[in-house]
Amino acid sequence: MWRQRDARAWALGGLVLAATLAGCVDKTEKSTEAAAAEVLALRQATEADARELAVGLPKGAAQLASLYAEGEDVSKDLERIKGALARVRSGVPELNGAKATFFALATPEGQILRSDLEVEQLAGRDLYAALPPLRQAPSRDYLVASGTLPGAEWVKGRAEAQYVTTSAVKVGGAPRGVLVAGWSWSFYAYRLETVARGDARTETEAKGPGHNVPLLYAFVVVGDEAYGARTTPDVSLSAIQALGLTRLIQGEAVWKGPVQIAERPHGVAAVRAPALGAEVVIGLIRQET
Repeated sequence: MWRQRDARAWALGGLVLAATLAGCVDKTEKSTEAAAAEVLALRQATEADARELAVGLPKGAAQLASLYAEGEDVSKDLERIKGALARVRSGVPELNGAKATFFALATPEGQILRSDLEVEQLAGRDLYAALPPLRQAPSRDYLVASGTLPGAEWVKGRAEAQYVTTSAVKVGGAPRGVLVAGWSWSFYAYRLETVARGDARTETEAKGPGHNVPLLYAFVVVGDEAYGARTTPDVSLSAIQALGLTRLIQGEAVWKGPVQIAERPHGVAAVRAPALGAEVVIGLIRQET
């Protein structure tokens, strides 16, 4: 009798375990598919964000030409530069809505004179030493590079890098300065995460009571480095970085699959974001709750 009861107990336990595992698999598959759909929407957001700077920055540079109109040495009046940057940012429609977290003015030789940051971190730094491709900036209406600006190498104990755009400030066709704008990749991951959370919240509300908003973390991979918002756990970024997504993803294909993070399955999807650079991948970690 005891053996029969034991056998029944083991059988029942096995059924419960199987059902639990099946439920986990179903949730992970759901998370993966939902993340795959969302990253396509996020890629569209990257295109719009890049376009704002590509259109707006040359307009801003044209406005800054007035700083040099009388042949003045603007480097002697840094507060005037800061004021001019603020006017450009608010006065050019595309820049007013741009996702850039900093604007700055540099000399044609690459020395940053002043930024619009509340706590100045960039003034006096060599822009070209940090980002050699930008040496062409004085002769280009618009240029883009990714790298690490001096003074902004670490944020909250994490290595940081930036998306940097430039536009030459010219007077009579001659370069007099370089307008610089961009964002940190960790901030940009947060920007994408905000979009994804908003979409997930709308989706959850449409289902009615009894449904929870999923756990979501957006990330950006540039080359071999993964960046996330400040709230993204280090273990999650390590797991994403280990995937080598810039090598896995070809063309416009969406990469998706379950990924073990902290010994729990999560749905992950990622896609290239060519509007931000040839070696940039954006993605989403999702887990149903």
